[in-house]
Amino acid sequence: VASLPLWQTQDEAWRCIRGKQRNCIRKAREHGLLLRGGPPEVGRFHDVLAENMHSKGAPIYGLRWMRALVDAFGPAADVITLHHGGRCVSGAVTVTFRDVVAVPFASSRPDALPMRPNDLLYWEIISRSCARGLRELDLGTSLRGSTALDFKLHWGARTTPRSVQVKALRGRPPSFDVGSRSVRALVALWQRLPRAWADALGPAVCRRFLL
Repeated sequence: VASLPLWQTQDEAWRCIRGKQRNCIRKAREHGLLLRGGPPEVGRFHDVLAENMHSKGAPIYGLRWMRALVDAFGPAADVITLHHGGRCVSGAVTVTFRDVVAVPFASSRPDALPMRPNDLLYWEIISRSCARGLRELDLGTSLRGSTALDFKLHWGARTTPRSVQVKALRGRPPSFDVGSRSVRALVALWQRLPRAWADALGPAVCRRFLL
């Protein structure tokens, strides 16, 4: 689990993050990325997330499920999106509890990554959280040695090891060996599906195998 202690003010946060991160944020702003927020953005964010997950060969929960999730958390949940040329290119769902803000979902379109949307997105989350007086940013779990974990560490996040235990309700427990031949074959198959098919089948696959 990666978590980032937050600073008391936005100015202090800007001074304390790495110079490389500040440069990436400036570059993102130079591309004219526009910030929007609020639960109504959940549909646009879900489209970004679904495209990204399809490119990785993984199913994703449906839009109806994500809307229900945001609605269930009420004012504790928020959606932040970045737009370029009238198109949503990045976004995140955040949930706040007491003095901690968590990011259960965040994603950017693969073709938008050269604009550094992830850096600007997380800076906006950090900046807003500091302004609200929150004390910690929960960045969630990542595999050891992954690029996702490296990104979190660049912000100064600290990590705490967490083990995962799985009990299968039916059959044998699923394999988490992402390098196995069977998993690679399933990933390649999902990537070849038309995007519309992947969006339609994803919720059923998640219900059957991931819940």
